[in-house]
Amino acid sequence: MKRYIRIGITHPLVGEQNNFIRPEDMRGAIQRLCSFRTLFDEQGVSPGLDCGFPFCRFTSEEIDWLNGFEYPPGFQCGPGPDIAPDLSVFHCLPLASYSRRSLREFRSLKEMNEHFQQIHKQIGKGAVGIFDECDGCRHREKGICSGGGRCQILHRRLIGADKS
Repeated sequence: MKRYIRIGITHPLVGEQNNFIRPEDMRGAIQRLCSFRTLFDEQGVSPGLDCGFPFCRFTSEEIDWLNGFEYPPGFQCGPGPDIAPDLSVFHCLPLASYSRRSLREFRSLKEMNEHFQQIHKQIGKGAVGIFDECDGCRHREKGICSGGGRCQILHRRLIGADKS
C-alpha cells in the first residue's frame, strides 16, 4: 500500500444547510493539518490535499513541506463524478443536488465526463474565487490555484445573491 492519505475539508452542500469550513476559517484548518507534520514525517505518510484548499492560505514553509512529498499538492478543483445507488450522477459530493442527472442519459463515460466538465466551466465562468483577493491573483491566473472548490465558489455566489 502507498503511504499516502488524501485530506479533504468539509464543503458547503449547495441547496442544503450544513456545517463546513468557511473561507475565513481556512487558515485555522491548514494550521491544524500542519500540526500533524511531525507525525506525517515520522510515519513516512504523504498528505494529499483534496480540492478546496486555497494556495494563498499556506505559508511558504508549509508549501515547501508539502512539495517535499512524492505527490505534491494541487490547488485546483475539477469534476470527480459520483454515482449514487439510484444511478444518478453528479459533479462531486458537495454538488450532489446541483445538475444531477441519470447515468442512463449518457452513452459513454467520455460523454458523462464532458457533461461535468461543462458544468465545471459554467460554475467557474465569471467567478472570482472564494476570496475577494482571488481576483487578479497571480497563482489563479497561472492555474496553480482555482480560487477554492467549485462548490465553495457557487455557495459564495448564492449567498451573495441572498444579500441583494
